[in-house]
Amino acid sequence: RINDLFVQKCRENRKVELGAIVVRTNIDRLTSWLGPLFIGLYLMIQAPTVFSGNLQLGTFLATLSVIKEMSSDFEDGYKKLMRVAQVIVPLRSLTVFLNMETDVLTWKRVNRVRWEKTKDHLFEVEQLHKGEDNGSKKVKYRIDEIPIEVQNVALDSLLGERIFGGLVASIAQGKFVVIQGEPGSGKTALLELLAHKTFPSEGHIFIPTHLRILKVSREPVMMNLTLWENLTFGLQ
Repeated sequence: RINDLFVQKCRENRKVELGAIVVRTNIDRLTSWLGPLFIGLYLMIQAPTVFSGNLQLGTFLATLSVIKEMSSDFEDGYKKLMRVAQVIVPLRSLTVFLNMETDVLTWKRVNRVRWEKTKDHLFEVEQLHKGEDNGSKKVKYRIDEIPIEVQNVALDSLLGERIFGGLVASIAQGKFVVIQGEPGSGKTALLELLAHKTFPSEGHIFIPTHLRILKVSREPVMMNLTLWENLTFGLQ
């Protein structure tokens, strides 16, 4: 039964493809036949006038040459027009893509806030450990003590519906944190906010500038390599 369905679908697809090929071939051949068609019509209509002496032979031959050149130019122009028409849709899509709103300004604002907050936290850490070093000028910047902060973060959907709001958290570096919640409660959305794949509608997420942010998707991505090469790709 499955084989019969597969054969049927293949035949249907073949008919559709053959129909498109036939139409494309007919359109391409049309311009090649227009020149001979016009020349034949001109011969049928004007040849008797040449034999009767009402039309000079030179004028007749010159007109035939002009019709031939025009048909050749028309064929070349038509082919070029079809080539242009084939790229109009991709060019239109590319134009729309290139003119889409980007998140460059948002990234600029986020990075500026990260740098300022990191500098402030470094100063606090310096002041905190200054007394421990008995006034020594050799104060170590313990940058790993700067926490990851979520400050009154809220996220709205594209329809304007509130997914979650009022999130406040302070997470020390090096800690293993689990986010629990019901399906659809916004766990993935929160992880995307932490990875800066999206940005909150309200509030701020602060991650020290020396930390790299990476979100590992739950959907696997396999490259065109062997299983072992996929598993050890990061070590190569």
